[in-house]
Amino acid sequence: MRKYKDLGSVAHKCNGPQTVDASDVENQVAQFLNRVTLPENWKAQILKRAGAEPGVQTVEAQRKRLLAEMSRARKLYIAGDLPDAEYEKEKGRITRALDSLVVPAVTELDRAAELLNSAGALWARANDTERLDVAHALFARVWLNAGTIVALEPRPVFYPLLAVA
Repeated sequence: MRKYKDLGSVAHKCNGPQTVDASDVENQVAQFLNRVTLPENWKAQILKRAGAEPGVQTVEAQRKRLLAEMSRARKLYIAGDLPDAEYEKEKGRITRALDSLVVPAVTELDRAAELLNSAGALWARANDTERLDVAHALFARVWLNAGTIVALEPRPVFYPLLAVA
C-alpha cells in the first residue's frame, strides 16, 4: 500500500498520523478535480475581476503596500520583536498575496484553463507517477487533517481560474 508522509506530523506540528493512505488522498483530489468546471465566459470574467478586484487601488498600489508590509515584518524580525514562526507565517501570507496580484499572460491562462478543464479525466487515466506530476502542476500545497484534505493551495496561475470556476 502506498503512503504519503504528513510533514506536519513528522515535524511534530500536529498530532495526526505520520503517514496517510495515498489512495484515500488521491480519491479526494479526484473528487475535487471532477467538480471544477470553468464557465464558457471564463476569460471575460477574469478580465472583469482583474479590472475591478483591487477596487479603488491599482494592482501596483496593492503590490507596494504588500512590499511595505514585508519590509516592516522583516525589520521586526531582525529586531527580535517577531518570533521565527510568526515571521514565516506573515512572509508566506504576503508572498501568496503578491502572487495572486499577478495577472498571467492570456496564453498562460489558456494553457492553465486547458489543464484545469481536463484535469479530472487526466487524473483518472494517469498512473501513480503521472498523478503526482499533475498534483505538483496544479497545487503548491495540500493540507490534511486525519487523512482528509482540508485545504488545497493552487499554483498562482490557477488563482484567477479557480476564482471563476
